[in-house]
Amino acid sequence: MAHPAASRAGSRTFSKGHRIFGPNEGRGLIYIVRSGCVRLYKTLPDGRSINLGLLGPNTIFAQEDSYDGLSTGAVSEAIVETTVSMVEADDLAGLIAESPDLAAAVVTGMTRRLTELQTLVEQLLLRDTAVRLVTTLLTLAKSFGQATEDGQTLIPLPLTHQALANMIGSNRVTVTRKLLELQHADMVKSLGRNSLVVNLDKLRAYVQAANATT
Repeated sequence: MAHPAASRAGSRTFSKGHRIFGPNEGRGLIYIVRSGCVRLYKTLPDGRSINLGLLGPNTIFAQEDSYDGLSTGAVSEAIVETTVSMVEADDLAGLIAESPDLAAAVVTGMTRRLTELQTLVEQLLLRDTAVRLVTTLLTLAKSFGQATEDGQTLIPLPLTHQALANMIGSNRVTVTRKLLELQHADMVKSLGRNSLVVNLDKLRAYVQAANATT
C-alpha cells in the first residue's frame, strides 16, 4: 500500500529495463517506490556495474549529491514494471511532518541503505564472484521473497543470468557457472522463465563460511 503522502507527489510507471534517472539526472528529487523493483547502481571505469541497492515498494531513494564535484552519479532502472512517486527534496520535510507512516519509511529506508552499503563494501573487499552472487540472492529474497510449501523462498523476479551478472559486476558465463554450482549444492533451484527458488539457510551458511576463511 502506498503512503498517503505519496499520492500528493507526481507518479510515473516505468517499464522493465527503463531508466528512472541516469548519472547526471534526478538531483533535487526524492523517489518513492510504490510498486515493482528498482535497481540502483554505478558503472565502473571498465564497463562493469556494481549494485548500490535493490529497492522494493515503500522504499525511498535519491540521486547522489555532488557537493565536491567528484561524484559521477548513480543510475536507477526498473527491474520489472515499476511505479515511482517523485517529490521535490525541499518538500519532503513537510510531507514527513504530515505523515508518520512516511517518516517511519524514511528511517527504515535509511537503515536498509546503510546495511546494503556495508554489504557492498564487504563484497568489494572479498572480490569473490560466488559470494557476491549469493549475497545478492539473499538481498532479493529478503525484499521480494515468497515462502514455498517446502520451506524455501521463491524470488518472483525475471532474473536472467545477464541481469544477475550486471548486478554483481561480473559476466553471464561466470554467473551461469556459479549458479550451476549452487544448484548442485541444493542452494538454488530454477523454475524456468528465470524464476529462482533459494534455500536461505544454506545460502547464509555459504556466506558465513566464506567470511570465516578471509
